Amino acid sequence: MTTARLNSWSVTISYTVCDADGDGAEEHTDNCKGLANPDQADLDGDGLGNACDADVDGDGAPDSGDNCVTVPNPDQADADRNGVGDACTGDDDGDGRADAVDGCPLAAGATASGCPNVTRSVSIKLVKKHSLLVGSVGAGLAGCRAEAEVTLWKQRRGADRRLVLTTTDDRGRWRTRAPRAAGKYYASVSRTYLTRLVECAPDTSPKVRVRRR
Repeated sequence: MTTARLNSWSVTISYTVCDADGDGAEEHTDNCKGLANPDQADLDGDGLGNACDADVDGDGAPDSGDNCVTVPNPDQADADRNGVGDACTGDDDGDGRADAVDGCPLAAGATASGCPNVTRSVSIKLVKKHSLLVGSVGAGLAGCRAEAEVTLWKQRRGADRRLVLTTTDDRGRWRTRAPRAAGKYYASVSRTYLTRLVECAPDTSPKVRVRRR
């Protein structure tokens, strides 16, 4: 009897690719069955391809009404009401200054800083009886008059002399001792900012004369 030994063999397996939508992704791995999406993109990572996801960014706002379709923004905030959500616009307040360089990106302003301007006025008065210089900073916004830094100056030939720096109270009032030297004095406030809200404008008071004591 002759015995035969099988040393090698080969098997050929053939199968038909199941890809109903013809996008190159087989049905068992296709994240959007029935709708061709060759890139299989899935922005929000929910397992459902962008091509057939009604909320591509997964923020809870359906794409049909989402004001920022590809960036999650559940609150749908739109500060400048231009129909484009704040999360995906480069100029949220619509003032023509890009958010990246806008000092107040959510408040439109025509100033160089991009912030709304709040005008201020500073006054000065000599109270002889108490040897005081008093005054106030006026502004339509409390934040631009409360705790404002006021500088007292003495007028002189050439550059005026800076004397005292004082701060207003919560009502915008300030005071300081009257100088002993005779001359004309005035007060000023510099340009300041309420972070990301407004620009408080500078101002200079009229001059007041102090006589030698």
